[in-house]
Amino acid sequence: MQEFLLKWLAVAFATLLGSSLLSMMAVFSGSTGGDLDALLHLQAAAIPLAAVAVAWSLHVIARSPGTAGVSRRLWAELPGWLVFVVVVMLSLVLVAELAFVLVSRYTEEPQRWRDHVPVATAFATAMGLAACYAARRTALR
Repeated sequence: MQEFLLKWLAVAFATLLGSSLLSMMAVFSGSTGGDLDALLHLQAAAIPLAAVAVAWSLHVIARSPGTAGVSRRLWAELPGWLVFVVVVMLSLVLVAELAFVLVSRYTEEPQRWRDHVPVATAFATAMGLAACYAARRTALR
């Protein structure tokens, strides 16, 4: 059951990571509407879920048998392609947030709270994806 839940949490976080990048582009281009607001509220609700999933995944890794510390086991279970994908996604998020800040300073308009939701969701879900993936691989051993 634990492996099943970790697998589907990783899939959900991967989907949310992709949707946060799309909603980031939509917010940056000035899109509005009820559907975008609903998506941003859903993404805002996913941030605490990702934090709880990361804590639970670290707990699963810590309780697994082994002599190495939690951070070493976490790093050992992460494949290179996943680390690369997470780093690339987070670098895109950083560039997008810098674009928001530059546009806000140039236009002298304050940023709305919803402009930052996709950035926070992308960061939280990237961490959740990596932690759940590593915890699932640890639990399968």
